[in-house]
Amino acid sequence: MNLLRGRRFGGFQRLDRRRQWLMMAALVVVILLVAWLIHYLSWRFGHVAENDAQIKGEVITLASRVDGWLVSRPVMDGDRIVKGQILARIDDRDARRRLAAVEGSQAAARAQVSYIEAQRDTADKTTQVQMQQAQA
Repeated sequence: MNLLRGRRFGGFQRLDRRRQWLMMAALVVVILLVAWLIHYLSWRFGHVAENDAQIKGEVITLASRVDGWLVSRPVMDGDRIVKGQILARIDDRDARRRLAAVEGSQAAARAQVSYIEAQRDTADKTTQVQMQQAQA
């Protein structure tokens, strides 16, 4: 109490009651503002707001070499992935049909090559027989 009567706080006691209450109210308002500012800044730097979200990380664009409908997606946004992990599965029915068509075309081409080889062999043998008959 003696400190309040000393030189430091003597000016405060000289004020009338109304001004003392105003100064105390102003001090309480300043303390509340500082407490609110500390709370706001701690929340602001501790939370991510939707309109200014920034994170460190790699963003990778994925593209498929084949087209098709997505059947399953075992990885969700934000999941950690490792090399070789399946990220999505594409419906392969169209690809299998195209593969079967290409294999069928390949088999037809091989059959045609065999047919042409057989014709060539027949023509060679016929030519040899005709040459032997002409020499005889």
